[in-house]
Amino acid sequence: MSLWHFGRVRIGFGKLLAQLRIRGFGRAEDAELADPAAPGGSVHSLAKEPFGKVAEGLAVLFFYASATFAITYPLFLNPATTVLDAIHAYGSAGALVVPDIYFTMWVMAWGWHALTSAPSSLFDANIFAPAPRTLAGSEHMLGHLPIFGPFFALSGNPVLAYQANLFLSFTLCGCAMYALLRHWGTSRFAALLAGFIYAFAPVRLHMIGHAHLLATQYLPVAVIFLDRTLRHGRVRSAVAFAAVLLLQMLCSYYTAYATVIALAGYVAGVAWATRLRLSWRNLGLASAAALAAAVPFVAISIPYVQLKTSGIIPQYQEGFWSLTGTSAGLWRNYLYPPGLIRQGWRLPHGAPIYVGILPLLTALALAVRSCPRATRYSWPVTACLGSALACYVISLGPKILVAGVTVPLPYALALRLVPGFDSMRVVSRIGLLFMFGFAGLVGLGAERVMRKLGPKMERPQYRVAAAAVFLALVAVEYDFPWRRYLAQTVPTAQGVPEVYQVLRRLPPAPLVEIPGGTPGIIGSRQESEYVFLSIFHWRPLLNGYSGYRPPSYLVTMALARALPEHRALELLQRTTGLGYLVVHLDRLPPGKRAQWNNPPGMRVLYRSNNALLLTPEHESPTDLLPALLDFHPRETTILGTPIQPVSADQQQVDLRLNGSPPTSVFTGLPLDLEVVLTNRSTTTWPALASVGEPLVYLGYRFVGPGGRVIQEVQNAARLPDDPRPGVPVRATLTAFAPQTPGDFHLVVGLSQGGKWFPTLIELPISVKPWPK
Repeated sequence: MSLWHFGRVRIGFGKLLAQLRIRGFGRAEDAELADPAAPGGSVHSLAKEPFGKVAEGLAVLFFYASATFAITYPLFLNPATTVLDAIHAYGSAGALVVPDIYFTMWVMAWGWHALTSAPSSLFDANIFAPAPRTLAGSEHMLGHLPIFGPFFALSGNPVLAYQANLFLSFTLCGCAMYALLRHWGTSRFAALLAGFIYAFAPVRLHMIGHAHLLATQYLPVAVIFLDRTLRHGRVRSAVAFAAVLLLQMLCSYYTAYATVIALAGYVAGVAWATRLRLSWRNLGLASAAALAAAVPFVAISIPYVQLKTSGIIPQYQEGFWSLTGTSAGLWRNYLYPPGLIRQGWRLPHGAPIYVGILPLLTALALAVRSCPRATRYSWPVTACLGSALACYVISLGPKILVAGVTVPLPYALALRLVPGFDSMRVVSRIGLLFMFGFAGLVGLGAERVMRKLGPKMERPQYRVAAAAVFLALVAVEYDFPWRRYLAQTVPTAQGVPEVYQVLRRLPPAPLVEIPGGTPGIIGSRQESEYVFLSIFHWRPLLNGYSGYRPPSYLVTMALARALPEHRALELLQRTTGLGYLVVHLDRLPPGKRAQWNNPPGMRVLYRSNNALLLTPEHESPTDLLPALLDFHPRETTILGTPIQPVSADQQQVDLRLNGSPPTSVFTGLPLDLEVVLTNRSTTTWPALASVGEPLVYLGYRFVGPGGRVIQEVQNAARLPDDPRPGVPVRATLTAFAPQTPGDFHLVVGLSQGGKWFPTLIELPISVKPWPK
C-alpha cells in the first residue's frame, strides 16, 4: 500500500481546492498537501481550468517582470547596448567584476556558436590559442543557452542576449517559486510572497555581476516533478524531473553542487515527515531520474577532470577558506542588513546573505503549535527546512570556530569524497540556494498566518492589502529604495571597432592583440575585452581571460609583450602559427607606440588613428607547437635548452632599463619596466617553457628603510627567449607598488629557484597615497 491516498474536496463556488490531511506522521488522505490545521497546510490549490491557469500565469509573470525592472532600474533601460556598471555597484571591488561580465557574455556566445556550428569543438574555445580545452578553464554555462541562445541567434547581439538572460533569471525565479507553492496548495498570496523572497533576496542582488550564478529558476520546477514522481510514480514526471534537474546543474558548477545539496536536504525532510513510508517503486523511479541527469552532467565534465589531473585547475585545502573569508559566515551574516553595508559597515565575516527580520518571523510562524497534539508538520515544511539547513551548513565551509574550539563540518568530508568540491573558491555561493528552502518556509508561514487571522483574510481585498504591506516592508528591509544599478555602454553591432570588422572578412588564422598579457586588474580588463570582442570575428585568440589559464599562455604573452622584436615574432609564428596582430595604439605609451611605425617583418592590412591590423610578411612552420603544448614535466625548454640550475660562475649578466624610469607611483598601481638583459656567460639559460623548473625569471622587490624587504616577487615575468651568450633579450616587467606609502628602492633582477642573480638594478621610488 502506497503512502499517498487521494480524494478531492470542493470548497466555494468556481474554485477547485484540495486538502491533504496528515494523521500521525505522514499519512496522507487528500489530493494535495497538508492538513489545514497543520503548519504548512492549506485549503488552496491550483485552478484546474486552463484559461484560469494561463491568466494566473501571465499575471504572475507580469508582476515579477515589473518588480525586476523596478528593483534594478535603470539596469535594463537600454538592454541592447548596456550592462551593469560594476564599479558603481561594488566600489573598488567592481574592477574585478567588470572582466567577469565581459567573459560571461563570451562564454554564452561561444557555447551557442560552437553547438550550432561544430559541437565537437565546444571545449576547444577560441581563447588562449593554441591550447586545447580552454573553455574548461571556467564555467561552460550551457544551462543558460535555452534563454540566451534564441535572443543571440535572432539579434546577433550578445549584450541583448546577456541582459535578457539576466532579467529573466530574476523573473523566472519568482514565477518558479510561485508555481511550487501553488503546487503545494497554498494561496496566491503566500505563493507571491515566497516567489518575491526567492527572486530578490539580497544575496542574489549582491551577485548580480555574476549572471551565471543567478539562474536558479529550474530548481523549484524540478521539485514539482520530483513531488509528482514520489506521489504518483509516473514515468513522464520522472523524465521531466531528470531534464529540468540537468538543465539546472548545467547553469554553473556552484549551482550544480548547491542543487544536489538542496535536494538532498529536501528529500531528507520528506523522509522525516513520512517516516520513510514512501513507495519504494516511486523512490526508485526518482533515483533513476536523478542518475539519468547525472550521467550527461558527468560526461560534460570530463574536460574539467583532465585539466585538474594536469594541475591547471588547482585544489584548495581546508585552510584556504579561513584565509580568504569565502565562507558564508555564521548566523550574523543572515541578519546583517544591506543598509549597513551600503553605509560602509563591514560584515563580521564572509558574504552577505541577509534573509530579513519580517520574512524570518513569517517562517517562524510555522513553529507555533496551536493544533492538536496528534497533528504533525506536513512534509513541505520539513522538506524546506531540511533543504535550507543543508545549504546553510555546507556554505559555512570546512570548519568553524565556536568559543575558541574548531568544529569540523560536513564540507571537510565533501572535500575528500566529492569530486570537484576542492576546486571551488567561493563556498558562500552555495548560500544562494539556502534561499530556496527559506523562501518556501516564508510562503508556508504566510499561509499559516493568513488562516490564523480568520475568515476575513479569505477576502481578496484583504489579501491584496496584506501582500502590499508585506512586500513594501520587505523592500525597505532589503534596501531596495536606496539601491541603484547604473549601466555602462558596451560596443555592439556598428559600435564594434572597424578593425574587427576588417578582420572578420579575412581568412581564419590565429590572432594576438597588443598590449596583452599585462598582470593585474588593468590586464584582466584588457584581456576580457579582447575575449568579448572576439565574438564578432571568432578568430583563434592568443590572449584570454578565464578562471584558470593554460601554462602556454605565459609563454605566448611573454613573446607578445616583446613585440615588435623580430625574434619574438618568429617564435610566435613557430609556436602558434600566428596570422594577425591587432595593435591598439591608444593603449600604448608614446615610446612603445613609436616602435610600431614600421615594425620589421610585418605588413599593414589596416590602419587608423587608434589601431593597426598587421600580418607577418613570411610564413613560418609551427615546429615548436608540440613543445609549447606539452604540459608534462620537461627536461628542456621549448627551444631545447636543458632545464637545470645556472651555476654561480655562469650568472653573469648586464641589465639596463629602456627609457626613463619612474620616480613615483600611487599605492597599489603597476609600474611597467622594459628591461634589456645580455647573458655574459658561456652557456644558454633556460627560460622559455610552458612547464618546468628551475627556469630563469625577471623579478623585483621593494626595499624600505633599513634594508627591510616590503614586497618581493621573484617570478614576476617570463623571458621571451632562452638568453644566449652575448645576445640581448628585451622583456617587460610589471611591478606593483606596495599598499603602504613611503620612500622605497625598487630592485629588479633575474632569479632562479628562489635565488637572485648577483647583478641587480636599483631605483628610488616614492610611493604616494591616493589623493582624497
